[in-house]
Amino acid sequence: MKSLNDKTRFIVGIIYVFFFIYLLFFAPFRHNTLTEVNLIPFKTTAEQLSPFFNSNDTVSVEYFLYICLMIFGNLLFLLPIPILFQLDWKGTKKWAAIILLPIIIELIQYFFQVGSADIDDIIFNSTGFALGFWLRKKRF
Repeated sequence: MKSLNDKTRFIVGIIYVFFFIYLLFFAPFRHNTLTEVNLIPFKTTAEQLSPFFNSNDTVSVEYFLYICLMIFGNLLFLLPIPILFQLDWKGTKKWAAIILLPIIIELIQYFFQVGSADIDDIIFNSTGFALGFWLRKKRF
């Protein structure tokens, strides 16, 4: 760490890691015993979005915000990691991390019974993680 910018990035990174762990294990919405597993891509997302496309359903503001949080939250969840920790992995190492980290997160949720393991989460987390590497490459 040579500059204040690096020190700031490191401190923010550590805060992010603690927030990450809190969201995975200790957040109030995580204290359930769901052990559902969904391996059908976009099934959960389609189910959650279906009220928006059914003219008979009314969608509350709270539900809309919940859906936005679920989709964009999963996209943004891993995005900061390559930026905060200055990851510049090349080739298969980077792509293995992009795929494996979200899978490990979902397995942790399943085994510790702190949520449901969902392929949609893996897809959105991986997309966000890859976007983080892309932004890092652009010298963010």
